[in-house]
Amino acid sequence: MKHLLLIRHAKSDWDIKEFPDFGRGLNKRGLREASEMKKNLSTVIPSINKFICSPAARTIQTLSIILGQEISNENIVCFEPHLYLAESKKIRQIAKKELINLDFVAIVGHNNGISDFLNLITHNKFNLEFPTGSWVLLENLSKVSNEEMNDNWQIIQKSW
Repeated sequence: MKHLLLIRHAKSDWDIKEFPDFGRGLNKRGLREASEMKKNLSTVIPSINKFICSPAARTIQTLSIILGQEISNENIVCFEPHLYLAESKKIRQIAKKELINLDFVAIVGHNNGISDFLNLITHNKFNLEFPTGSWVLLENLSKVSNEEMNDNWQIIQKSW
């Protein structure tokens, strides 16, 4: 069974005007949100085969707090430039590629793409919106091979 963890970065700091959007880190609320995510995801994290993270400062900082360490582009963590403000189709392409060989992938990204992606793969007509500092754990219900895996995902657990 394939699993996917979607994480929206914690609340970013809009007060420091000299940083462009890409370079904004987390504010105080975001630091609390990321710490809360670390606590809530502690039993899930060891099962994840790979984290795919947008290279923006706020996503890297969120993932660093969740993992409890500084992170680098290594086997279990991959910084994917195409995730920065990605649309749902691009996130789907990235997830599908990784899930061919892996059973459990986590994606750390941004809205609106991550909300749109969730609604796409769960066929949700309610337009669920990811708030900052939240996550959703999904399981693929498909009975077909990895190459044919479809958008038949079910929400197992969510944080909002």
